[in-house]
Amino acid sequence: MSNMQYSTGSYPTPYEFMHTYTPALEKENVFIRIGTEVKTTSPEGKFFASTSTGKAEWLNEGVSTPESNDTINQFTLNSYKLANLTRLKHTFVTDNKFDIEKYLKSEIAYMFGREQDNTFFNGDGVDALTGILYPQKPQRWVSPLQEPMPLQ
Repeated sequence: MSNMQYSTGSYPTPYEFMHTYTPALEKENVFIRIGTEVKTTSPEGKFFASTSTGKAEWLNEGVSTPESNDTINQFTLNSYKLANLTRLKHTFVTDNKFDIEKYLKSEIAYMFGREQDNTFFNGDGVDALTGILYPQKPQRWVSPLQEPMPLQ
């Protein structure tokens, strides 16, 4: 297994396990079903995304097609690690009828799903993502035409 080690010191999850774990996690995590998955090969968490302002239009024959002004921006995401170390007694896992893969898949999916849902709402932005309910500095609006002014 040492030849499978990543440069970060971690080990990849076997493909067969991930193939069944992902649906189990989707079952446990409400927001993973409606969220957007971003994949990047950059270890710094950088990715590119385009902002499309164009639209499809019906044109007569012979009319030139207008170009859209799509822009491509680079974004940086902070990376956080959600981890768990499960320890089981030897007598428990050596039981002939015990399916350790099924047990680990369902338990890890449950733990990770619940914590991801919790972080979605309550994350503090320090050790995890910033959740949507994390208290921000209050803002006071003077008028819709002016920028918000921080409350003192």
